[in-house]
Amino acid sequence: MTLDLAAYLRRIGYSGPVRADLETLNALHAAHVNAVPFENLDVHAGRPVMLSLEAWPWLSWARPISTLWTMERES
Repeated sequence: MTLDLAAYLRRIGYSGPVRADLETLNALHAAHVNAVPFENLDVHAGRPVMLSLEAWPWLSWARPISTLWTMERES
């Protein structure tokens, strides 16, 4: 399966530059969060929604990005 990047960017309404930098990451994240609803069926099953990185071990690659984003916000 390949990602149709142009279709994804249209879906989230992002029309900015596509670069590998923190500014673009923040803009893509904001566009995604505002365009794609968060849905979790665990709520209906009475289970808590776990949003920590520890709850999603296969997302270990996201830890450095999260750390950079946190550092940027704090400075």
